[in-house]
Amino acid sequence: MALAKASLTRGYPRGFETAHQVARAVAQLALYGLPDTYFEEFVPRVSAIQSADVISVAERYLDPARTLTLVVGDYQAVEPSLAPLGLGEPKLLPAEA
Repeated sequence: MALAKASLTRGYPRGFETAHQVARAVAQLALYGLPDTYFEEFVPRVSAIQSADVISVAERYLDPARTLTLVVGDYQAVEPSLAPLGLGEPKLLPAEA
């Protein structure tokens, strides 16, 4: 959770370094109907998110019956670690040439 929050917030100010970036941010406010305080409130709001909030949203919007997990890599190398995950029987797809 800390890593996810940091990835969203630590570099956030860099998105407002140039006039072009600021203009794009202002355009996003208008385009998406966001409040004028959106960018000011972003970091504190992300920082306030708790694990329970993420779980609640996931339960509301994600349907496990329609969820798909994609694993890319050498099947012989990853196969032993797949079964304990309980994701079902793997379906191997051919590599595109």
